[in-house]
Amino acid sequence: MITIAPPLAFTNTTWAQRPVTLDSGVQQPLDSFQSSYQADTGTYNRQSLEKAFRGRVGEGDKTEAAPGKLASFPTPKDADVRAGYAKDTLIGAHKYAEAASAAYADLDKLDAKDPQREVLKARAMQLNFVADMEKKDGHKVRFPPTFQEVQKHFLGLQKATGKEVNQQFQRYTHAFYDHVQHFDPQADVKYSHQSGAVPGEKGNFGSYAPVDFADVTERRQMSPNGQRLIDCEGYAWLGEKLYGAAGYQQTDGNGYRVVRGKESNGGFEAHVMVQMVRSNGDAAIISNDHVLSNGKEALRDARMALDLDLYHLRGNQGEVYSGRSDREASIHAQEKNRNFKTIM
Repeated sequence: MITIAPPLAFTNTTWAQRPVTLDSGVQQPLDSFQSSYQADTGTYNRQSLEKAFRGRVGEGDKTEAAPGKLASFPTPKDADVRAGYAKDTLIGAHKYAEAASAAYADLDKLDAKDPQREVLKARAMQLNFVADMEKKDGHKVRFPPTFQEVQKHFLGLQKATGKEVNQQFQRYTHAFYDHVQHFDPQADVKYSHQSGAVPGEKGNFGSYAPVDFADVTERRQMSPNGQRLIDCEGYAWLGEKLYGAAGYQQTDGNGYRVVRGKESNGGFEAHVMVQMVRSNGDAAIISNDHVLSNGKEALRDARMALDLDLYHLRGNQGEVYSGRSDREASIHAQEKNRNFKTIM
């Protein structure tokens, strides 16, 4: 969820918890990537991780620092992450499934409260997803995969059922991403700054919506579990690009949906989704890492993310605005432009 206030800015406030479904198998964390994560304070030893990644920290670190847990989370470059993982014998040899199976036993040896278990569980999903990518796509895939590799994987799903596309998207996002508010309910994720005119509106507007893959990877902080931290905007961007590769298009060419929430600090809370459809009728609405099949489910999901009373909406709460992009839909919602008000 975001908070929109002129000039357009995004501040997350709450999010809907989702269950995590684990794949079988898990990889022993790389020595170069092991963190000093204190379960009692939730702090992260940034120095040790930055040393492992040669101390390279991206601009995302400057925009995402927040009090509490997030303040010490690093923003490693993808190239450094891959170089670190490649030092592992099995991962370096692309034996992802074997590495996962060999390391799963290590998870069983840990105490139930050991925070390293979450690191291993996330690594399990990541390794198994990439192992399946290599098997299905017929070529080697880097770890973690590049956008071109992930996009090519979804291009191969153009003849797959909608259910399979949904499963692949959720497996990918559950493995490599987590919602930033899992670690700080007041966290603020700012993506790339954009400014200028918006079709259908008068004046110029600023925004911080995602514009490329780096916006949801190496410009974002990484949790102790090795997952990039994004919010509803990041998930929507991924949904548009990956479902698009699988043969989907934005519904009516204006598939982004911004649902208005409560007014806050001169602005208003909002939730961003994207609605995609395929020529055969397959439809998907991406709301965070949830994939929903119809507007009623999506609207309920958005209202829960916004912590709205489902039966007593006030003012503009629950109103939905559409656009060709996150930026456009958010600004239409900010301006309460009735020409772009829609239903789901």
